Amino acid sequence: MNKTVFTTLAVLSSINLSTYAATIVVDNADFSSLTDPGTATSWAEVEAGGGSIYYDPSEASAPDFRAYIMSSGSSSDPDFKAIIQNLSTFNGGLNASTYTNYTISFDAGFRDDLGQTGTVNMRVALVDLGADGIYQSSDSILDSATFTRSGDGTPMDMSAEVANLTIASASTNDIGLVFLNENTGTTFQQTATIDNISVVAVPEPTSSAMFGLAGLALILRRRR
Repeated sequence: MNKTVFTTLAVLSSINLSTYAATIVVDNADFSSLTDPGTATSWAEVEAGGGSIYYDPSEASAPDFRAYIMSSGSSSDPDFKAIIQNLSTFNGGLNASTYTNYTISFDAGFRDDLGQTGTVNMRVALVDLGADGIYQSSDSILDSATFTRSGDGTPMDMSAEVANLTIASASTNDIGLVFLNENTGTTFQQTATIDNISVVAVPEPTSSAMFGLAGLALILRRRR
């Protein structure tokens, strides 16, 4: 075997490429496991103000199980509804400082409840579960992205969404995944729908991997 090729393979084998992407387990990611129409296995709920959270399609005349996060309020009484899962529970050793970059994929939609116009503001966030006020506090939200759906009196289909979140945390507290429907003060009632969630984490390159890649570049440069 050519010496350069052999050396190149040796350098590549020293780099653990499997550490460059990690699938994070999201339990009951399609909301098909229920204890009743209003309770999904492995998901906790936080509610303030009017509205409700449920998952059973028989409750919403929908074709499949998904999270229905209804938020209603008024200009004088805004509210929010959220579902949250402790990712550390299903991913041994995972905490708020384990990874820096996360890609969260999910289907998101809109269900018109009263034929009213309005805007649904859906937020997906990673939060530090050891902080106070873990659902709304800026101290607990590690990073978040917002998706908007507008209502015109008709339902909207589900569509694929991707949130790329970056966190910088030294905390060893558990990390949570939150989907939040925020009513920002308009007088209407609409429901955000969430389904088919997946999470992938991409860690920072390790020092050994960086040295390995630098060595590979040097070998290839000399070969030229």
